[in-house]
Amino acid sequence: GAESQVRTLALHLKRIGQRVTILTPRVPHGRQVAIERIEGVPVVRIPYPFVRGVGSLVLWARFVVFLLRHGRRYDAWHAHIAHYLAALAAAVGALLGKPVVLKISGWWELKRGVLDPDKGLLAASARRGLRMASAVQAISRRIGAELARNGFPAERIVALPNAVDTS
Repeated sequence: GAESQVRTLALHLKRIGQRVTILTPRVPHGRQVAIERIEGVPVVRIPYPFVRGVGSLVLWARFVVFLLRHGRRYDAWHAHIAHYLAALAAAVGALLGKPVVLKISGWWELKRGVLDPDKGLLAASARRGLRMASAVQAISRRIGAELARNGFPAERIVALPNAVDTS
């Protein structure tokens, strides 16, 4: 799902001459290589301890440090899926004057993820950060309308369905 979409987007951006780097957490059962090129696209995996709570804080701090150190190299940032890292990207992007495009995938983010209004104080902070995104891609008009009802600036929401590579 998401990985395939990020791959398609990254390869297209690379083809049209954009500098692309994929920044992702290093997950416990995934590849443990810190930096590698996949199909010519650099993939940077942020290490963090796999300890509940503490690990997230370390990951978030390392993510922000990466954006502050390297983020100016890029014309824009794309956050694929609304979560805590996307909220940090939107907030740091606003601080640095970098456009941040946020993709809202759908039901899970709205009803189970940080966009769920019943998720508590930390998720509420994340929602404030996510609302700082320069543009928000909603994969349907219905999701776009729900985002507007939940405080996302309507003028920044674009209903754009997932692309399908027919080749």
